[in-house]
Amino acid sequence: MIELVDKYRLVKGNTYYVKGNPNYPNSFNHFECIFVCYEDDTVWLKTFLHIKLYLTMYTFYRYVSKKEFYAKVKEKYDATCLNIILKRLVNDDFHW
Repeated sequence: MIELVDKYRLVKGNTYYVKGNPNYPNSFNHFECIFVCYEDDTVWLKTFLHIKLYLTMYTFYRYVSKKEFYAKVKEKYDATCLNIILKRLVNDDFHW
């Protein structure tokens, strides 16, 4: 499963998939790389070489494992169940 990532919140050392913008010539179609560091409005990525990309031209994705995905789903399910139980125990008109 692939998740869209905010390009300004990349984590150093994580592997990302980069998709180029079709409006820009010579942009990459799709490739895998490791995030190295930011520099102004650009980002350094490591593939077989260090490459520098302008953030506005690319979209970043991250691979989400099944284990991580199901952990997030279970967490949301548990939170929903807890809210339902609390609403039954304490009326909505209850105030501190």
